[in-house]
This record gives sequence, C-alpha cells and structure tokens, in this order.
Amino acid sequence: LVLLWGCSSPAASGIKTDTIAPIMNDNQCGYIDENGNIVIDLKFKDCGSFSDNGLAPALKNEKYGYINTKGKFVIKEQFDYAAPFSDGYAVVCNDNLYGMIDESGNYVIEPKYTGLRNFTNSGLAVFLTDTLYGFVDKNGIEIIPAQYEEADSFTDMGYALVSKNGASGIIDTNGDYIIDLQYEYLEMFAENGLALAKQNSKYGYIDKAGTVVIDFQYDLAFSFTEPNLAAAAIGNQWGFINPEGSFIIEPQYDLVYAFNESNLTIIKENNLYGIIDTKGNTILEPTYDYIES
Repeated sequence: LVLLWGCSSPAASGIKTDTIAPIMNDNQCGYIDENGNIVIDLKFKDCGSFSDNGLAPALKNEKYGYINTKGKFVIKEQFDYAAPFSDGYAVVCNDNLYGMIDESGNYVIEPKYTGLRNFTNSGLAVFLTDTLYGFVDKNGIEIIPAQYEEADSFTDMGYALVSKNGASGIIDTNGDYIIDLQYEYLEMFAENGLALAKQNSKYGYIDKAGTVVIDFQYDLAFSFTEPNLAAAAIGNQWGFINPEGSFIIEPQYDLVYAFNESNLTIIKENNLYGIIDTKGNTILEPTYDYIES
C-alpha cells in the first residue's frame, strides 16, 4: 500500500476502469474507450482513472478537481492533488496537507495530515502526522492516535501490522494488541492462520493467539500461499515446508518462487532455471537462463 504525501501527481496511469482509460499525448490528458476512440478530448494537464462512481481526478488551471464521463467538472478545480475515489471517498491535498472528501466534494477529514491512505472495510484510514502513524475514521475522529513508526492498513480480518521502537506487532480496530510488539519482522496472517515472524535473526510462524506454531529455525522464509506451502531456507538453500514445519521439498535450490494456480513453481539451481511441482518432481530440468514467472 502506498501512503500519499507531498501533494504528488496521480498521473495518467493508462489503467482501464470499465471501458474508459486515461491517455496522455503532448502533455495533454484525455480518455479513450476500449476501441481506442477518444471519448473525452485531451484538454487536461493531468488526469486519473475513473472510479465506480463515474468520477475521475483531472488537472486544469493548475488545480485538480473531478470530472464525470462527459469531461465536465462536477467537483471544481481546487486541490493541489486529487486521488481517484475509492468506495465513495477520495484523498486530496492542499499545501502539502492531506484530507478526505466525499462524492459531493465535502471534507470528511480536513486537510491536516502529512500522509493519508484510503479507508478500508474497517472504516479506518491510516494517517501520518510528522513521523508517526495512526488511524482515523470517516467522521475525522482519530480512533487510534499517532504512535507507530510504521503502520499498514487494516485487512478484512480487522487486523493491522504496526511497528514501534523497531519491534512489530498486530493490532485490532480498537488499537488492542493481538500480537504484542516483539518481533524483528512480521507479516499478516495467511489464509491458514499463520503469520511469518522473525526473532533472534531466525524466521518462524505464529498463530492468531501469538503461539509459536513453527519454531524460529529458518534463515529466510516467506508466508504460506496456495497450496498451503511456504518457501523456507536453511543457509542459502531453499525448499518448501508444510504448516507443521516439515520440509515437503528439501532445501536444495538457490532460489524458488511461489507455486502458481497449476501447482508449479520456478526453481533456480547452479544459475539455471527449471520447474517443479508440489511434490518436488522435476517438470522442466534447470537448463534455462531464464523462465518467465
């Protein structure tokens, strides 16, 4: 996730939303449809993608506002920066301070933060004041005060990764710790309920109760992904473990990737690439200089 700061430009991303996409030519921005036809003339200095509400940020007369799919401003040009809408709200910036508006252009969060993210399903957004992060709701109330050196947005589970004094933990939407600040490194819980953690320079896995399920024994590791396996390394050799911490594929490779939907993954051995399946069977011998993942 990206925390916005400094009133930076959204720029024409070229990413299509439904059937209209922004384009830029000769420093002028407009929109084309899926057939490549221009549907909004290239008359803006900058523009962003349309959101589901039919509004897109656009720059004219040195200020951003929001246009509809006919290219008309429905929220007047008044911002130094304007992000695309997300679930009915948009981050905007004036004088290097960020706030949030609704679809009528009214502030729900006044522009007073040095950084701000979109709301998640938790109803909370990460904000940055100077060097500390906190969480604010849709009424502009700081539910969790600025206190963290780092903070991720809340997941759909209602958990957020935070860090303070060099240690990482996980909080709920009340700001209570689900996992205390104690780890050198920590990732969010995977679908199997296990979170990758680092302690005393070794990696292991904990559950939502904070219990160590797989001891801290790996020199490097990644979170569990489908098909419920995680890449882990002993020394410089990589293999794959199951949720009990046993190596299903012994550490023997210089590099591995996550398994794809076909339950295949790319491995690297002696500077050459090949492909194996989830049982460690060789599908393609490592004889290639490169394989596209």
